[in-house]
Amino acid sequence: PKVRPPNQTSRSPARIDPVGSEGVKFIRADGWQAAGYTGCGFKRGVLKKGLDRRRFLLGRNPPASVRCDYFARGPPADQTGVTHGAAVAEIIHDVAPDAELYLAYYDGGDVSMGNAVDWLVSQGVNIISHSAGGMAAPMDGTGRDAELVDRTVAQGILWINSVGNSAREHYRGLYTDTNGDGVHEFAPDKTLLGFQASPDLGTQIVLDWNDWAVTGTQDLDLYLLDVDGNVLASSRNSRDGGHPPVEQIVYKFDDSRTYYVTIQGVHVTQPVRIDLYVHETPNMELTDPAGSLAT
Repeated sequence: PKVRPPNQTSRSPARIDPVGSEGVKFIRADGWQAAGYTGCGFKRGVLKKGLDRRRFLLGRNPPASVRCDYFARGPPADQTGVTHGAAVAEIIHDVAPDAELYLAYYDGGDVSMGNAVDWLVSQGVNIISHSAGGMAAPMDGTGRDAELVDRTVAQGILWINSVGNSAREHYRGLYTDTNGDGVHEFAPDKTLLGFQASPDLGTQIVLDWNDWAVTGTQDLDLYLLDVDGNVLASSRNSRDGGHPPVEQIVYKFDDSRTYYVTIQGVHVTQPVRIDLYVHETPNMELTDPAGSLAT
């Protein structure tokens, strides 16, 4: 049988997009474009990690104006092996084809992110799109990420941020140790939480708990184990010096077998609510969507 290409999407009354997104019609942006709302006169900032395919974006379906700057160490922004940022920029360009695009690459660190945002603000952008979120935060509107957004919005800039994707990658519970051995019990007689690994992806495992005061003393450690109980990695930060209540492991698996996390209570003298995230897992035990939204 013959295969026809997808229907092409009208981007504005004056032109047809040769590689248009099907999403434009789905969200009815084509109606706004036909009425002349194409982003003309707006500067749109894309704050993201991973701008691979940026040259593809510029080569096949170039915006009228695009600038890119880089606020991280390591390989060039379009040679990181991650395409998410470029894909987001392509979608924005399809929806608002006449808006100027400003792409700011950062590495996930607070300083890198802050510098990238400062650059976008200095360029006079009207909107910032950030398709990422942080898990190491109180999740109550405070913390460094939230304060950075507040400062940006106070300058008249609209900030659009993703918050989902972790409903099936998140566990929430109260620290429980009925037998006094210091190991958290996810359920009665269950001290190991299993999840399926995603091979060749850097899996980020984040543990935080509700003791965010600078003077907080409640302390937990995080361990990653294989099916035989061998410790593959651990995160055992001290709370000394005001260190936040966060433990994190980033691990690259070679297979899709089941692995386990366990939580050790180092110093727990009051009720502690635990939030545990295992990113990039297709299957995880005892998931709870409540509290899974990123800051």
